Amino acid sequence: PLSEITVQALSFKYPNADSYTINDIDLSIHSGETIAIVGENGSGKTTLVKLLLGIYHSTKGAICINGVNIELVCRQDLYRHIAFLSQEHTIYKLTLLENLMMGLKDENETTRMSESRIQNVLESVGLKKLLTDSWQDTNIGKEFGGIELSGGEIQRLAIARIILKDCEMVVLDEPTSAIDPIQEAEILTQFIELSRNKTSVIITHRIGICTQVDRIFVMKQGCICESGSHEELLA
Repeated sequence: PLSEITVQALSFKYPNADSYTINDIDLSIHSGETIAIVGENGSGKTTLVKLLLGIYHSTKGAICINGVNIELVCRQDLYRHIAFLSQEHTIYKLTLLENLMMGLKDENETTRMSESRIQNVLESVGLKKLLTDSWQDTNIGKEFGGIELSGGEIQRLAIARIILKDCEMVVLDEPTSAIDPIQEAEILTQFIELSRNKTSVIITHRIGICTQVDRIFVMKQGCICESGSHEELLA
């Protein structure tokens, strides 16, 4: 089980770059916490998360999961415990059900997934309108005689897929950029409620959701300049 992530003196520089994108970061993320990483564009938020996920390799320092250096952890084993929704998420020209089941651990898990759970998740992310009598066989994409989704609906569907994957840790990188702030607050609030007892990391440049998380890391120029709860940072 994934219980704690610790980061020690972490730095990262892109190949042939003159300066570090991530510079001497220390932090810890505990099991069951909901964390927000905020900062201006270019502050290093996405790069930090890709390092935490083992997608990038650190230039200096170490990331440990349950006390084990991430470089020694099999990526296939690691990703069984983590669900990641990037800014460049993909919706496939398949049926609605096939899109939702994409990324589940094995075929048995897909078979065990109840129809009522899938419907509840779709409703929770604001996609109740897709639940027609034949919703499971609804094709995505007009090329196959199906429906065309808006940018916001595609993001909602991607979030629903992440929730259904039911991993111990969930990482969302600007998951609602195509949704207006009011709807974003509703979806992320519902996501946090559905992800209780999971470790969640939400990267965002919008402050509203920060009132609902346990801790906030504020990034600036590749460093964590502040951390704490919403109330502590306001003070």
